[in-house]
Amino acid sequence: MTKSQHSVLLLAIMCVWFLPSFVGCGSGPAEGDGIFSSLRNKDSGSSTGATCTITLYNISGGGEASLAQAQAILDQIKKQTSWSDLHIVPSEHVTKVCRGYFKSFSSNKAKRTLRQVRSYVGPAGNKPFRRAIFSDLPGRRERQIVAGPAQWDLRNAQGNASLCIDVYTDPNNRASAAAKQVKKLRGKGIEAWYYHGRYRSGVYVGHFNASYERVATGKTATGQPIMREKFVTHDPQFKALRKKFPSYRIDGQVLTLRFGKTEAHESSRLVPIPRFGQEVMDSEVGL
Repeated sequence: MTKSQHSVLLLAIMCVWFLPSFVGCGSGPAEGDGIFSSLRNKDSGSSTGATCTITLYNISGGGEASLAQAQAILDQIKKQTSWSDLHIVPSEHVTKVCRGYFKSFSSNKAKRTLRQVRSYVGPAGNKPFRRAIFSDLPGRRERQIVAGPAQWDLRNAQGNASLCIDVYTDPNNRASAAAKQVKKLRGKGIEAWYYHGRYRSGVYVGHFNASYERVATGKTATGQPIMREKFVTHDPQFKALRKKFPSYRIDGQVLTLRFGKTEAHESSRLVPIPRFGQEVMDSEVGL
């Protein structure tokens, strides 16, 4: 890889969500066959009967800009790895770069592929996919999990956005851990919420009005601004809470990102607030 190619890939990766270490997948038919089929690489394998995939990167937002970014990342990964089963899963809020189609996350093929993905060593000597996760293909229904007072459920919050600060992944106690953290924060006078997704539970603070806007996220080598769709809010309360809760934590640990010798902490995430009866994948609400 040339120095310029590495710079382009690094810039693209800096704009996407890095992922926690565990999630499962469910069952049911895929939806959105038109765009889903058109975006799938012709040699990426069959999605017939598949219920889940392995997500390598989540890119905030939908639309052409996010799809173009996802395709650029997919192409670069394919050049580096020669993996032929890479594909893109689009949605309104999140565009995913994925690998493989599996009938169950517990199948030998799925587990073997995930191990291979996580252990892959890139040109920079690091493991860029060490936090890759299983995730549902479109069209899955959430399991209903009850833990914590109903009034603290994020779906009851006003506005259309909140700040995700903590994620819990242990299938045995993740829901109770999130509810416990919300109780602790509310005891300190902080407006906190929980949301129990299909495989992870999150803790959120505040509520805001937000929308997707085209914003500059960097500059090209020639100094031209790089524009992309991003979910943003101009609520002053968001800035105050972001300052108080700047980091994104998984099971109590701050998520640290490393790019060669550079190290950074994953920031807490502004995410859309889901509503009762709405089908939402974990990644769409920051989990």
